[in-house]
Amino acid sequence: FFYSAKNTDAKTFVMQHGVTGDVSYPLFAHKFLAWGKVEAEKMKLYGASENEIQVVGSPYFDEVYSSIKNKYTGLENYKQPYITFLSQPFLGSNFLKPGEYETIMNWFYSLEELARQNKKELIIKLHPADKEEHYHSKPGNIKITTESLLDVLSKSCIALTIDSTAIFEAVMMGVPTLQLAPESQSRYIDFSNTGITNWTKTMYELQTLFKGYFTEKTKYLENQKSSFDFLRNYYFELGNKENSVVRIEKII
Repeated sequence: FFYSAKNTDAKTFVMQHGVTGDVSYPLFAHKFLAWGKVEAEKMKLYGASENEIQVVGSPYFDEVYSSIKNKYTGLENYKQPYITFLSQPFLGSNFLKPGEYETIMNWFYSLEELARQNKKELIIKLHPADKEEHYHSKPGNIKITTESLLDVLSKSCIALTIDSTAIFEAVMMGVPTLQLAPESQSRYIDFSNTGITNWTKTMYELQTLFKGYFTEKTKYLENQKSSFDFLRNYYFELGNKENSVVRIEKII
């Protein structure tokens, strides 16, 4: 479709719907509509020209943010019982090398004793495209849930994942996040360079950072605030859906 449209000089647009990477370019559309300056600059880094990109914000995440403010106010995240792994449908896929996903899950399972000491429980929030049988080797007292993402996050004090964009919803909820990504990992999408999350490259780093959140509450609260501040910078005018829609309509 895009090849045909480009050949006829028709104006076509791609609205950003996920994290951009080098595979996002070359761009076949007339213009890429980015969530914010961070992703716009990244596209230019990969080779896009200035006139191919427009920063418009995200109507979808504006709506998510508004829903969170309306429904989940006054949460004391630090006191919530869940330490939640936001799963992704990577087991058996080509996104990771064989054994990588299992390694990352073992990092998560290694937090079991630390969670118990702090009267928390480890939870796996199953991705809609993931399968419960992928986690047959988990310790028996780690639960799997298919509750809605926001309901799970409302009961979470920390969220962990590989590179799911559910990191954004977590930070909007005031839940600090950790990326579990070995340096040798074949898939490389690093949110930590945005300041929104922390990237742990080894099991030791994960456990150390994890302990810090519970031995120093101020560190937890500082991370909670700074993550959200960076998120507001990541999304152009976060929460202003009407402005985002108007900008898109004007461009199109």
